[in-house]
Amino acid sequence: MGIYSLPAYLLEYRDKAVLVRYLVGYNDFANVIAQLTDGSIKPKKTEKTLENIMTMIDKHPLISPIEIREAFDFDNIDEVKDFIKPLVEGGKISLIYVYHGWFIKKLEK
Repeated sequence: MGIYSLPAYLLEYRDKAVLVRYLVGYNDFANVIAQLTDGSIKPKKTEKTLENIMTMIDKHPLISPIEIREAFDFDNIDEVKDFIKPLVEGGKISLIYVYHGWFIKKLEK
């Protein structure tokens, strides 16, 4: 597929596909989806709540805070970290620190 670095996203709709080989923001994704679907799928912003963020984490048990930032229109990574603090303190998620960053991991009950 010609993927030599991450992130990379394969977006498919019916018989069309687009490979995005770099980090893009919400508006870029919305534009690609609009082009891919000939405007039949319109973006809808999701309300920034802990419940909605947890729903996303349930679907993606190991996720980058950058994805959370883009999906919920946070200004920066520190804002994401502050916002999800109750989920960390409540034992629902943990933060996994790696070289130059961190990930969000869903904790099993």
